[in-house]
Amino acid sequence: MSAVQEPSALTASEVDLSTVRVVLVTNGLQVTSGIFKKTKPKNGSVNVEFGERSFTMTAEIRDKKGIPTNYVQKIKKLPGEIDKDACSCEYKKDQVIIILKKKEEISWAVQLSTSGLEQQEDE
Repeated sequence: MSAVQEPSALTASEVDLSTVRVVLVTNGLQVTSGIFKKTKPKNGSVNVEFGERSFTMTAEIRDKKGIPTNYVQKIKKLPGEIDKDACSCEYKKDQVIIILKKKEEISWAVQLSTSGLEQQEDE
């Protein structure tokens, strides 16, 4: 059983008033690619669960020897509500990209710049 760690970096930026793009750096992630199909993880699995104001990303990435690295990123309180059915996930080499669709067209820029994506204080 390998240790669980957070992605080595997390960035969040507003694409427009209804969309936020979150990039989680998951070192070692390889992807399959095709001209007409979406990329998907090649050497592991990624699962993202969306809540009303939260999401959890879990990933198991296997290196060339088959040894897994497990990543978990939990955001308990986003700056606003999201439409969990409209949110999606994309993949690039070493990256899990989460597209959050907001329920309301309102800017999260102030919250993202001052507190980041996570709006809940650690207990």
